[in-house]
Amino acid sequence: MKRKVYNIILLIFACIILSLYLNYRSGAAFFIIGKWANEFQDEAFLINAKGHEIGNHSFIHPNMTSLSIERINKEITSTDAKIFEKLLMQHPLKIH
Repeated sequence: MKRKVYNIILLIFACIILSLYLNYRSGAAFFIIGKWANEFQDEAFLINAKGHEIGNHSFIHPNMTSLSIERINKEITSTDAKIFEKLLMQHPLKIH
């Protein structure tokens, strides 16, 4: 329950920020976590549709310094997949 309230507060905050940027005809970069994008796909899509950039901020926002390279890679790639394939309707770039 506490987490849902927190997510709703973040959503309200994001909507306020979006309206401010719209009023001032300005843009921003929003770094979102994949879990939030799962729960609020429409809102994340709206951020992009309004011309703002969306960046990857991991999937569940863990402390990266305590994770293995494999787990860090999974955090980043799973969020890329969510952002690019689901929100932007594109395929993620393959970086080798």
